[in-house]
Amino acid sequence: MYQSNDEWIKDCHRHIGPGWHRLVENLHNAILNIEANYQIVQIKSKLGGLRFYIDYANINDEKSMLMIKLIQKAEAESYGICEECGNKRKPNPKGASLMPRSSWCEACRGVV
Repeated sequence: MYQSNDEWIKDCHRHIGPGWHRLVENLHNAILNIEANYQIVQIKSKLGGLRFYIDYANINDEKSMLMIKLIQKAEAESYGICEECGNKRKPNPKGASLMPRSSWCEACRGVV
């Protein structure tokens, strides 16, 4: 059984850091403007970036393509936003995304 979208958004702090909450909320609201009955499957941090998965089973192709573009844009933006504090960050060097806290800015990682 899926969680409701409201539960996913409310509980996203359990899956991602507070710095990405606004990004996820904005993405959710943009998708709602395309399809009010979409279903979130998972929200997480992976390899230094946001991952936002939804169920496309009952969504037509035109809407699906619009939603995919929004998700890809938000996921790409996450690489420039610190997952912990929400400030801008430099994308990590190749391979560094496998390190703990790779989605955090230098200040939050204590690298300053």
